[in-house]
Amino acid sequence: MTENNSREAGKILIHTRPIKLLFRLALFILAPVVVLMVAEAFFRAVGYGIEPRFVLRDESNGRTVFRDNPDIGKLWFAPDLARSPVPFVVGEKSNQVRVVVIGESAAMGDPAPAYGMAPALASILKHRYTNQAIEVINAAMTAIDSSVLAHIARDLAPLKPDLVLVYMGNNEIVGPFGFSSKPSTSELLFSENIRFASWARSLRFGQWYRDQWHARKPPSEQTWRGLGQFAGREFEPNSVTLRRAHERYRRNLGEIVKVIRSYGAVPVVCTMASRLNWPPFAGAGHKDVSVADAMEANGEWRGAYYLYRQMLDENPDSAEWRYRLGRSLMAMGEPAEAIKLYKQSRDLDRLRFRVDSKMNRMVRDLAEQSVLMIDIETLFDSYWVEPHRFFWDHVHLTPDGNFLAAAKIARELESWFEGRGMKADAPVPGIDQTLQDLLYTELDRLNVSTVMHGRMLQSPLSEVSHHREIVGALTEQIRALRSQITPAFAEKVREILTEESQRRPNDHHLLMRLAKLHEQMGDDDKTRSIYERILQTWPRHRGALQGLGRSLVRSGRIEEGIATLEQAEIKGARRAFAVAKIEASSVLAEIGQYDKAVSLLDDVLARESGYAQAWYNRGIIMNRLEKFSEAEENFNSALRYQPGMASAFNNLGVIALKQERRDDAEHFFLLAVKNDSLLISALRNLAMVNMLKGDWEESLRYSRKLSYLDPEIGESSDARKNQ
Repeated sequence: MTENNSREAGKILIHTRPIKLLFRLALFILAPVVVLMVAEAFFRAVGYGIEPRFVLRDESNGRTVFRDNPDIGKLWFAPDLARSPVPFVVGEKSNQVRVVVIGESAAMGDPAPAYGMAPALASILKHRYTNQAIEVINAAMTAIDSSVLAHIARDLAPLKPDLVLVYMGNNEIVGPFGFSSKPSTSELLFSENIRFASWARSLRFGQWYRDQWHARKPPSEQTWRGLGQFAGREFEPNSVTLRRAHERYRRNLGEIVKVIRSYGAVPVVCTMASRLNWPPFAGAGHKDVSVADAMEANGEWRGAYYLYRQMLDENPDSAEWRYRLGRSLMAMGEPAEAIKLYKQSRDLDRLRFRVDSKMNRMVRDLAEQSVLMIDIETLFDSYWVEPHRFFWDHVHLTPDGNFLAAAKIARELESWFEGRGMKADAPVPGIDQTLQDLLYTELDRLNVSTVMHGRMLQSPLSEVSHHREIVGALTEQIRALRSQITPAFAEKVREILTEESQRRPNDHHLLMRLAKLHEQMGDDDKTRSIYERILQTWPRHRGALQGLGRSLVRSGRIEEGIATLEQAEIKGARRAFAVAKIEASSVLAEIGQYDKAVSLLDDVLARESGYAQAWYNRGIIMNRLEKFSEAEENFNSALRYQPGMASAFNNLGVIALKQERRDDAEHFFLLAVKNDSLLISALRNLAMVNMLKGDWEESLRYSRKLSYLDPEIGESSDARKNQ
């Protein structure tokens, strides 16, 4: 080859190198994209995963309707922990006014959405504007935060709402994209890059990958524990993490307002209320307060005040001492100063389950930007005399509280309605009239109070100061209600609900209450009829599917019942089969069909031997059959996979007591209380075993504790046996 030819070959080689590098770079980038696209297409073709939209378009009886997506929680929670929105179904928008309420559990109306803010608002507006059709849709969900609500707000566009009411802020630290005190790489990625996380989870491939990841976790980590799910996320009041959380809340709030306006709706933002006299969850108060507690008990509030003031001087950032100072001032007749201290305590709480003053200020600031703002927090500041009447706990409103909030909103919206040519025909109705319209009875009050009593015995609610006072009041309320509610009263409620169900055929809250009442009274035919009626309109109503599944199992249609119970789970939940079979086995055990119940539990354990709940339920049945050795083995297996299961220790103690092994029984009961200090059945057993041993002083100590914890104390022994 000549010298010129060599030069030409070199030039060609130099020119081709960049091309090859570009080709390799393109291949490196495009190959994963192509693989991802093929995988995504495959998973969509086989129907894997869920639709990543909050509102689903559907056809019903030849007309277009819009429904909630019961599986949407899977985008933000682990599949077996996913929450669902309140079911709704509406037609296309015409001449009606459509209001949508978004937010977290407080906005949803937890623990009883049937008497929440949205139904109360709907009742008030219906009473005030009799000539105008008004819909109020409850689009709130439990345990979500502003990042998730920004996603939900975008998805509301197909509903064409006129007003979107935003009531949020309690879950900014503890929500699905909340900040952990010791974040892993993935938690940092998701909390800092929420848009990317939401996009990745919306892909079918992303959902598959996430399902595989969570499938490796044991069942004990796939159990919803309420507020306990987020315990341990404590932060110093001035931490960088809190500043980041506040800034993210501000951005999300602004984005939500912008998105709502983009489809022609009017955003209505609300400050959030919290119970003023609620103790901090983590208040950094570690001193012995027995002297101050004794002063409080004797009414020596001024002395207690000076003790708490001294403690606060030593620890100025303590939420606990500010709370106790506020409590003292309230008792001394100085509510204005007390309220200030209560709010300071809330803002310094290291475990953030409540909105703080800074976030409420951000909401108020929007009023200066021509955003309609309603100050719910200030409303409840004026009801400081009996906050327990309006709050179940730290943030969740009672039916009375939801009425107050809804009435305030209705009054503030008057100018908006007038601007559209709609003048109110009547004033805001009273609380009694509204609750009567919602069909809220003393039986409902008892049911909800019982639910809340159970929550109060769980961490972190059980660990706050003055817990005895808080739970004791609820215990007394339940005892009083139980003494009033007779079978005749329950039957009267059933008659009222049956009659109203004909007038309100599309009120799924009413229908669910009626179905559950039929179920409690043992009327399986009517129970199934109502659940089937609900499912005609809401085919994926999880509560109705669960109720129908139980009813089918009870009537002998076991396989059909199990299939229905599986349908009630979130689509793609890895352990739906186990949850369904365990529920079915519980129903069979209730009606004495123990062999069939055990067979179902054995099916679960053959497929997943580490399912602690299945072992525990099997032990319960073996205990009833007096097969004590096998029952002990089952309870020990449950403890192997879930070492802190207090109820398993308690039942091991019950077996030991039946076998006259009193020392062993006491040992197991103490282990139960060590793992769950307020487990009522274990405390009862400790009181009894100490009485049998002749230790009256120790027995009396447990009995005193039960006197404010156990709603059944004071009932006749026959009533106790029946329960």
